[in-house]
Amino acid sequence: MVKKRYGSAAREQRLNIPRAEAIKYAEILKDPIFQPYIAGQEFSIDLYLDRNNWLLGAIPRSRDLIIHGEAQISTTVNNEKLEHICSTIAKQLQQPEQTDAKAVSLV
Repeated sequence: MVKKRYGSAAREQRLNIPRAEAIKYAEILKDPIFQPYIAGQEFSIDLYLDRNNWLLGAIPRSRDLIIHGEAQISTTVNNEKLEHICSTIAKQLQQPEQTDAKAVSLV
């Protein structure tokens, strides 16, 4: 995948194309980035925080219909692994003294 680094709606992205084609396409983009294409179900996770930015909950949603990179239809799902991963990251980010070059264990 190659796309512009900044912006939304993915109108100028190219998915699952040969490497040479991705490199050529990147030449016309401002600040391009390359990401591996991973086939499969895509999810978004909503994180809910209180007024002090403490995590109250993580709600995963499957992205069922995506148009130009934006989910038009999504479904709330029960996925404890995704909830755990995102909650762990959020909790680490809430502790500034612990975020300096420290890896977050997700499993």
